Amino acid sequence: MHSQITEGYKIEKIIPHNIVGGVHYLLKENFYLRGEVGLCLNRPAAGSRYFRNDYFRTTLGVSTDLLRLHFKTKPGQRNSVKLWQDRFKLYGFVGIGVSAMINKMKFPVDYEKRIYVYDYMANFCAAITPTFQINRYNAIFARAMMIGHVRQAYNFDLMGPNPNEGFDGGFMIVNLGYSFTPFQSMAGTRTIN
Repeated sequence: MHSQITEGYKIEKIIPHNIVGGVHYLLKENFYLRGEVGLCLNRPAAGSRYFRNDYFRTTLGVSTDLLRLHFKTKPGQRNSVKLWQDRFKLYGFVGIGVSAMINKMKFPVDYEKRIYVYDYMANFCAAITPTFQINRYNAIFARAMMIGHVRQAYNFDLMGPNPNEGFDGGFMIVNLGYSFTPFQSMAGTRTIN
């Protein structure tokens, strides 16, 4: 879902070629440093004029399991309660980084309008990620992320200028994914069998 679109253009809302990858490092119990990269291939929706651009993002931020902030383990809790907290997680993430959009259109040599080839901007991200831990190494998740931009000069279709000031643009992405943890930190964790 994009906020800035040039008149006559529409971006496909369901994009099968949206990829996000990330790594995180446990700084202390339930507090992670996370870096991630993303790729989104923006393509026209039905009824839109043709365009084609690729969006790249890199973000560095912090993440925590929000359920562990609320449900503290107390002496005497039953194992089933502890197991529930181990299996289901709700990660929150905030971060900042840089993004770039690149126009992939091939224009004729005598094209009369100005061509916007690329656009660079800063990004601010916030995400919520419900996660189910299958075992110690594997997990599946759903993720909703809001991405805001500063210094976005052109619209998301790269076919017109963006007149907004300050937070110039933004969009939301929803992903389904798989997580693999090859190494397990022993800082404040318990093994899931």
